[in-house]
Amino acid sequence: MEAWIIYTGLMFVTSVVFYLLSRKLQIQNVNNKLITYTFGALPLPTILIYNLATGQGLSAPLDMILLMGLAAIFFSYLGFKFSTDATKLSPNPGFSLIIQKSYAPYTTLMGVLLFSQEITLKGIIAIAVIILFTIIMLTGEPQAAVSKGQTTVKNKWIIYSFTALFLFGSLSITGKYFTNQGIAPSVVAFYSFLFNFIAYTIDYRKILNRNEFQKITKHQIFILLIIGVLVGLWNVFVYSALKLAPNIGYVNIINASSNVAVTLFAAWIFKDGLSLRKIIGVIGVVAGLIVLFI
Repeated sequence: MEAWIIYTGLMFVTSVVFYLLSRKLQIQNVNNKLITYTFGALPLPTILIYNLATGQGLSAPLDMILLMGLAAIFFSYLGFKFSTDATKLSPNPGFSLIIQKSYAPYTTLMGVLLFSQEITLKGIIAIAVIILFTIIMLTGEPQAAVSKGQTTVKNKWIIYSFTALFLFGSLSITGKYFTNQGIAPSVVAFYSFLFNFIAYTIDYRKILNRNEFQKITKHQIFILLIIGVLVGLWNVFVYSALKLAPNIGYVNIINASSNVAVTLFAAWIFKDGLSLRKIIGVIGVVAGLIVLFI
C-alpha cells in the first residue's frame, strides 16, 4: 500500500474521532469557544513532542518560517473566521459547508498547474461523485431560523463561504509548497500551529480564565486535551499525505469525506437524525472513495 494512502487513512480516523469528541462536549454544553481554542491552539505541544521524539527537530530557513507564519494566519486562522461567520449567516449551515468543503477541484487544478501533479479521469469522476453526494446529504438538513437582522446581509454568507473555500484550499497548496522545499511535514505543522497558537490565544484570551474552567468537569478537560493531541497528529498526517499524494486534491476530498463517517457514528452514538437523504449521501460518498482507490 502506498504511503500517502496510509497517511490519509490515519488522517481520516483521527478526524472522525476528534469531531465526535467535540460533538460530545457540545451536547454537554461546554463553551464552544473553548472547544474552538482547543482545535486552534492545543495541538502545538503534541506536534512539538512528535518532532523531538522522531528526531525531526524544528530546523527550517528563517524565510520559510516567516512564510509558514503568514500562511497560518491568513489561510488557517482567517479561514476559520470566515467559515464561522458564513455558517452563522447562512439560512442553512449545510449550504455554507457545501461551498467551504468543495475546494478539492481548486487544489486538484493547482496541483497540476503548480506542481505538475497527475490527475486521472477516474480521479476527476471520484471527486465529482463525492461532492455531488455530499451536497445531497447536507442540503437535507432543516433550515436554521434567520433573524430579521440577518436578512439584510443574506448574501454575505455566500461571499464568506467562497472566501473560506479559497483560504482553506490555499493552506493545502502552501503546505505542499513547503514540503517541496525539503521541510519535513511535521515541522511545517509545528510552525503553522506556533503562529495559530499566538493568534488564537490573543483572540480567545477572555475564555482562558479560572471561572470558565470551573464550569466544566475534569473529565471534560481531559477530553479537550485528547482533542488537542488528535488534532496535532491529524495535521502531521495531512502534511505527510500532501507531500506524497499524486495530487493534493485527492487528500482534500478524502478529508472532506470523513464527515460521512462522523454523520454515521453521530447517529449511532448520539442518536442524531439519519434521514433517507443522508443515507443516500453516505452511500454515494463511499462509492466515490471506492472509485478513487481502486
